Amino acid sequence: MKMLLSALFAVLTTLAPQTLRNSATLEGQVMKMGTSLSMAEVTVELVRSSGVPVEPGVVQLSGGSPSRTFKTGTDGRFRFSDVVPGEYRLYATHSNAYAPAEYGQRSPSGLGMPLVLAAGQSKTGITLTMTQTASISGRVTDGNREPAAFTSMLAFRIVYRQGVRTVEVVQSVLTDDRGEYRLFWLVPGRYYLSAMPIQARPYSLPLSFPSRVGGALYTGTPVIALRASDAGDVFEETYLPMYYPGTLDIRSSKPIMLRAGENLRADFNVGPTATRTLQIAGTIFLSAGQPLPNARLELAPRKPEGHSIVVPTANADANGNFSIRGIVPGSYFLYVTSQGGQPFPAPGTPPPPPGSPEPILMTATIPLDIGLNAQTSDLNNLKIQAVTGANIPWQITFEPRVGSSTTPPTFNVSLVRDPDLAGAPPALLSTRNVRATPGNQAERLLRGVGSGDFRVTISGVPKTGYVKSIRLGSADILKDGLHMAGPVRDELQIVVSDNAGQLDGVVLDFKRQPFSNATIALLPEFNQRAGRLDLFKNSTSNEDGKFHFEGVAPGTYKIFAWEDIPPDDWYDPEVVQPYESQGTSVQIEEVKTKTIEVRVIPTVRSEP
Repeated sequence: MKMLLSALFAVLTTLAPQTLRNSATLEGQVMKMGTSLSMAEVTVELVRSSGVPVEPGVVQLSGGSPSRTFKTGTDGRFRFSDVVPGEYRLYATHSNAYAPAEYGQRSPSGLGMPLVLAAGQSKTGITLTMTQTASISGRVTDGNREPAAFTSMLAFRIVYRQGVRTVEVVQSVLTDDRGEYRLFWLVPGRYYLSAMPIQARPYSLPLSFPSRVGGALYTGTPVIALRASDAGDVFEETYLPMYYPGTLDIRSSKPIMLRAGENLRADFNVGPTATRTLQIAGTIFLSAGQPLPNARLELAPRKPEGHSIVVPTANADANGNFSIRGIVPGSYFLYVTSQGGQPFPAPGTPPPPPGSPEPILMTATIPLDIGLNAQTSDLNNLKIQAVTGANIPWQITFEPRVGSSTTPPTFNVSLVRDPDLAGAPPALLSTRNVRATPGNQAERLLRGVGSGDFRVTISGVPKTGYVKSIRLGSADILKDGLHMAGPVRDELQIVVSDNAGQLDGVVLDFKRQPFSNATIALLPEFNQRAGRLDLFKNSTSNEDGKFHFEGVAPGTYKIFAWEDIPPDDWYDPEVVQPYESQGTSVQIEEVKTKTIEVRVIPTVRSEP
């Protein structure tokens, strides 16, 4: 035993100096933006990563390695020694009034880049720049020019998430008894502002800490109030948001460009926000003509553009009759869902035991224009026929890489509504996994698919692969999407190929020097951008200006490299259109690797 311990000690003694010799060192300083002032009491965090995190503290660690932190002194300096070689993210956060900073970022709200430390490397001279946050304050009055207390004030961004235009609330507060408000700790950048009176009921409001990216989207049912007209009639009304500088139409709202340390003054009058509401009423039937009881109805805006998505809802009675109230004029999808006429279980009800029969899904999806054009009254006597949900069998064919004998991977197939609107019911009634297990055809089934339009999503595709085709009978699902209106007879045929192309490149500045941390977007040819979001890819250039894309489906693309652009804005055709001439066309072929040089698109600075 003593000999074993001695041998173990000798091995550890031999390895320890080697580990120290192979470790890396990182040194730098935290500075205040636009000055030569160092910053004390800043927490600098070094996080080992293999992905691209969006905020400090939430990165997925690789190999179980913990993050390391360092608190700066009056000189603003930090130092990490004995760092295991690898790829890291470097963050700086301050407890008050400063936006988080990350190594490599090009704007206060921009993302940074990985920091690669080699064995034995001593990396010095790193500078992290911290930016003061901004604020918006003002006074809100009602229709009588009196203080509008308990008014919800929201600062939000318009962003794209997976190709869908989304409104993200960054922060919200309530006005006080004088109608005054203050939104603070806002990271400099582009915002929109709204005010909306709310009723005195329990109301949850987020007050966020400084954050470069991210936010929330509200969904809820309408707040309905009763009002008497001068003629004595009683009608229902709700409140709409008022957008800065004073419009009820979010498309006419004016963006606010907040600069570091700025306090913007924005006053509101919310008198015109009260709006008379409409209702729709009718009956839900089965195909045989009998009424369908206990159905759930959800009215989702077809083009949601506000920060708070209001989804009027209702439940059909025992005779299939329903009435949905609190509707403002607009275009909607009416979603009907029923579990075979049985009541939906109450929230918190335990799930049925394994082996229990699944409920029979009955659905309907109806596009409706309410209160538009000449029709400005309620919509009554609406007749809706529900159809049985479908179970769709599916089969995947896997094409291995040329010259390879790779074992076919395991795939998961699921559906996403198209468009995937807030307030819409789930695409699948069943939440059980569907896996391509060899020899088990029963599990290759999409269960409980309701009516409507969907996109088919496939996980498990190799990094060097792509989805080659998806067909249902004669329909090209990959191109046109999946349109459901009841049971189907055909099998969903999916082909996945492991023979995708690759793209290597380098981003150069106007002096033909490598440009690091450029945001690179690979977009399909123009006529495919609306329907083929699966073909969009993005990356960033490393410290040498290089980038790499794999798993690229064969075809014609255009590649753009921006100095700085908000995440996912390349999904917006209006954002990309001015840069079309600055993109570089590239043809991708199966298996082959394409090499390309791309010129960076500089950022136009509008702020001083």
